[in-house]
Amino acid sequence: MTTFAPGTNGTLKSTSYEAAFLEAAQILELAEEGSLTPTTVNFTDVSFNNAQKTADITINLPVTLAISSTDGSVRISGDAYVTPTFANGGGSVKSDTLPEAVLEIAQFLQSLEIATSDAANNVNVTYNSEQRFAAITASLPAVKSVSADGSIKITVTPYLP
Repeated sequence: MTTFAPGTNGTLKSTSYEAAFLEAAQILELAEEGSLTPTTVNFTDVSFNNAQKTADITINLPVTLAISSTDGSVRISGDAYVTPTFANGGGSVKSDTLPEAVLEIAQFLQSLEIATSDAANNVNVTYNSEQRFAAITASLPAVKSVSADGSIKITVTPYLP
């Protein structure tokens, strides 16, 4: 399990990066559904495949690109196109907004998959600098259960060391 530190009083509560990614993506999708923008935004889709036992995430996240005048490095950050309340918590995530946090966590997971031999390729992030978006796709192992109060609970199964 890749330990995720949610911090103190942060929006995210998960304790693994895999679960934090699903949590952040689901909050982002809910924020889009409640968006007060003039047009409906639907950049995020989170679904659950019972047969495959996966939580599937597809996001076309608007991004901002900035080139440093000091060293020429390129910084890519998620646009704050929806502004739900997001508290960083001071843990593993360094981002200040939910779209930035989603991109940060997805990129972290993809980087860890690449660095880990024989790791599943569950998270993919590609950037389109012309159109200014990050295409994020993920298929995370997940199980569904029914809580004592009757609510449905989806739990991501950690797959990275």
